[in-house]
Amino acid sequence: EHRLIAGYQIHPLRKVTGDLYFQQALLDFREGGRDDWNASFGAALSYHITRNIYLAATVSYNDNDSNVSNADYPVWMTGVHLGGIFQF
Repeated sequence: EHRLIAGYQIHPLRKVTGDLYFQQALLDFREGGRDDWNASFGAALSYHITRNIYLAATVSYNDNDSNVSNADYPVWMTGVHLGGIFQF
């Protein structure tokens, strides 16, 4: 896999963060001669309940362009999740 990832994060309020990202990937499968170009765009808005626990709403779009015809697809994904940040 070969990937280029770029992102941006803002902190508009003390407990709120916003994230944007873009990812472009070349997925070079070892078997079957399949090569996929995969592009992803996403955004998240997070509220930090405590320093290590957050609630986030996310949306992303993914477009896969493959040299195998049944592996081409666009997909939208949305969700809400509760997450944690643990540091050692």
